[in-house]
Amino acid sequence: MFHLISVPQDERAGSLEDIEQSLVRDTRLHVVEAHAVAELALQSVDALSTEQVASLGKRLAAFHAHLEREWSLLATRYELLLKADSTREFSTTSSPSQISNG
Repeated sequence: MFHLISVPQDERAGSLEDIEQSLVRDTRLHVVEAHAVAELALQSVDALSTEQVASLGKRLAAFHAHLEREWSLLATRYELLLKADSTREFSTTSSPSQISNG
């Protein structure tokens, strides 16, 4: 649905095939199921007013910004964990409890 609101109204029907293929590939929906999902998404978007579509577009932009911030924080945290772990030495004869307890 969010993809459809980013496409100009006169091009939405044409992008349904791409959406269907993406659904089949990424979510493993059956072709018939993917077609139904894409058609219903198009009907839902077409039922929205211009103001509602604009509002959803703004929310989508805010959501993407939130994801970027969260991803950056997660990447930084992961990097710190890797750096901290690289300073530890593990014996090949250590038991799992010795490793986890440092």
